[in-house]
Amino acid sequence: MIDAIASLGKLQYSEDPQQLIRSLVRFRRPDSSKGQTHYLILDFSTKSKKCTIQLPEFNTRREDFDYTPQRLHYIGIVPAAGLQYHTTGHDLRHLCSQVLPAVLDKLPGNSPLGESIRQVLADYFVLDMELDPKNRYRYLLDLEAVGIVNAGFTNKIRSEAADKERPGLVAKELLDWVKRERQIAPEQIDLFAFSIDGQLIARHPDYIRAVLDDQVSMFDKAQEGICCVTGQQAEVSADLTKFKFKYYITDKLNFSSSLTGRFERNFQLSRTGVWQLLLGERYIMNRLRLRIGSFNVYMIPEFLDSAAYDVAEIRETINEVYSDVRALATQKEARKIEEGLKKELGAIESLDGIRTQMLINLLFFEENKSEFKVYRHVKDISPSRITLMLDKGEEVREYFQGIAEHFRANRPSLESLYYMIPLQVDGKGKVKNPQMLMQLYDSILIGRKLDRRELIEAFVALLGRVYHGTTGGLQIGSRRDLSNESGSDFAWIGMGWKQMHYIRWLEEIGNLKREGAGDMAIELLEELETEQAYIQASGFDEARAAMFLLGGTIKFVADAQQAKLKSKPIMQKINFKGISEHHLQRLMTEVFEKAEYYRKVYEYFPRTRFDGFYLELIRLLHLSRFSITEQWKLNEQETVHYIISGYIFQVGISMKPREYNGGQTVDGQPDEYRAADDILDEEEHDDEQ
Repeated sequence: MIDAIASLGKLQYSEDPQQLIRSLVRFRRPDSSKGQTHYLILDFSTKSKKCTIQLPEFNTRREDFDYTPQRLHYIGIVPAAGLQYHTTGHDLRHLCSQVLPAVLDKLPGNSPLGESIRQVLADYFVLDMELDPKNRYRYLLDLEAVGIVNAGFTNKIRSEAADKERPGLVAKELLDWVKRERQIAPEQIDLFAFSIDGQLIARHPDYIRAVLDDQVSMFDKAQEGICCVTGQQAEVSADLTKFKFKYYITDKLNFSSSLTGRFERNFQLSRTGVWQLLLGERYIMNRLRLRIGSFNVYMIPEFLDSAAYDVAEIRETINEVYSDVRALATQKEARKIEEGLKKELGAIESLDGIRTQMLINLLFFEENKSEFKVYRHVKDISPSRITLMLDKGEEVREYFQGIAEHFRANRPSLESLYYMIPLQVDGKGKVKNPQMLMQLYDSILIGRKLDRRELIEAFVALLGRVYHGTTGGLQIGSRRDLSNESGSDFAWIGMGWKQMHYIRWLEEIGNLKREGAGDMAIELLEELETEQAYIQASGFDEARAAMFLLGGTIKFVADAQQAKLKSKPIMQKINFKGISEHHLQRLMTEVFEKAEYYRKVYEYFPRTRFDGFYLELIRLLHLSRFSITEQWKLNEQETVHYIISGYIFQVGISMKPREYNGGQTVDGQPDEYRAADDILDEEEHDDEQ
């Protein structure tokens, strides 16, 4: 993967400092739900000794959301524990103390910018002479000189607060003033910057040179060696602190050469190698970041033979392929991400003169200030695999839409799986047990076979939690469409319907082998032709088909109970933790007895269909050699899964357009499907994550 990142960086590299700094800029995507976003500029005048506070609007238009970060040359924060010297940042505390002194230390003595900064420090900052000259908090922005607080404010902070706390107090007072005087809340301000006499410091040539030099400052004491990226002899360094990704373990003695604690012989980079990795990282972070559930994902393309093409052509191709990814990264529905990816991969194939061979890496990760944690690195995904997944997903969606015209069908996606298996989350919504999901993603993307039983057991476990309304502590606990009250048809039927899609999709893309009947066709009574078509298309054997039909009979009884009792007691007989052979026999007996009762007292009970279902159910069960004294071919969770699938299938094919008249449909039959109405409106819940 390091070669793929370096190849991307090579396409961005330029000798022109202006172009190079632009390639280092870190894009920002403000939260639009908080209202119009702004950025704050403190403009210091060296002539009039006046400071103005400017609050321009942050450009959040999707087509050029990088405009504001580019204008301000925002390149993030200094990694590790280094002094913060970037004059555009997202943490105002840094600018209120250490930034300008740190910039001054990096500028040459004869720099015009350095002279201006010295005057700003003298006029608008106070220096605590009692602190060590190396203390990063020795300077403090003087809000009295800025003109927004009363006299004595700065001295009060210096006398009462510890040096580390002072920048935070000054920043808070400044933001409070902005909220009070300009009616802009702190959460609406995304970036902060300094300017002197109307010119942004971040755009000054001296500052740009200092930033670029700092990126390769590890070469001050470099030695000759072979670069691990370029393979060329050059000055090399083993200092990796500037990088976001971790390429080699440099914090453990036993990984160093000869246990010396030095890593020059293990992993070393030249200036060229450093720039290629830095720019490659930044390109990926800016343009190729996705989100699946609560997981951040980097998509890293790798060209198998990039040397065969002109660099300008490859850069153009990369931009063509990934130009939409920036916008897609803000979309919450994975199907839109995948559709955009399919469109972009198609663009590769259609570009004249370029027959690019490409592999894709997906990096699932979590990032905080001090750690970059990788959950899974899915390697070498073929674009043709992505195309197959998308094509088959659309076929599955169309198939299920054809079965149930008024029951919404979804195209399976990576993100939909996130909401189909039980995942424990912490207070911040981070998944505690991601191992199974990561293994599933890896297998699905690469094309490895999955264990059907393990997947079904996970599906049934979450379905039971949703049915009983016990989703607390899970990843779906905060979703309106999945965390309804106990027994709500809306939540569990919708989830089960999607799980049926997903299993069919995994079969179509080769991750699941169709188990059961194989080439043997199960024939049912003529009036069950819809069910027979689905059973044959699914490859069910007699056991699976029998449970599928049992689910249908339970649906008929449940509808009758809903009409007469306004509840469905028969559903309480389904144990989502598993149904044993003894339990199954009792369930079948109870379903038959309830049907005998409702065929007498309920006018609309589907007598003929129930009899056909039950007759075929018994026949198939006999053919499957079902016995309560011997272990059956289906385990307890599989039994539940196929019963529920049959129940949901009947919900789908019986769904009608909602044309109500006082609780009755237009044909006069009772409104048996009101409980499933919300499933039709699921579109409005898709963005709830």
